[in-house]
Amino acid sequence: MFAKPLMFLSSYAPLFAIVAIRVQSLPVRVACVVLAMAGVGALATILTLDRRSARAQSTIVSVRNAGAEAASYLAGYLLPFLMVTEPTVLDVIAYVLFIGVVGVVTIKTGVIQVNPLLFIFGYSILRVEDGTGAEFYVLSRRRLRPGVELYTTSLSNDVRVDRQP
Repeated sequence: MFAKPLMFLSSYAPLFAIVAIRVQSLPVRVACVVLAMAGVGALATILTLDRRSARAQSTIVSVRNAGAEAASYLAGYLLPFLMVTEPTVLDVIAYVLFIGVVGVVTIKTGVIQVNPLLFIFGYSILRVEDGTGAEFYVLSRRRLRPGVELYTTSLSNDVRVDRQP
């Protein structure tokens, strides 16, 4: 239930860090640093709690990199370079609304698994089809290929974490 909102927060932690570097307003800078740290903490919490979940076993039939999803996702990272360094209250409201809209779209669509922090921490994001014909995203630190036995825990219906035994 909380996995997708926490994944969203964690996926924008680097963005908040960039904004914190870019803005001159101390309250906005502090808020962005707090949000960046909360995002890193959210990802750590999700991956730690998920580790305790039951593991599903499947055999990989096909695997491909989820790079196309990542490319479209990164458009939101242009925000810090388009924003003013001394934002007014209305500017801050507009930025918060923008992040809110991005959050709703991200949580409701299939890009929640695209998360720069995962890449930074050594994970790959892969689209996998298993022997039953099911397709899902797998967050993995190892190279996956057809024929590999996969043990996963579920972050959501279509996002799983590789938990090799």
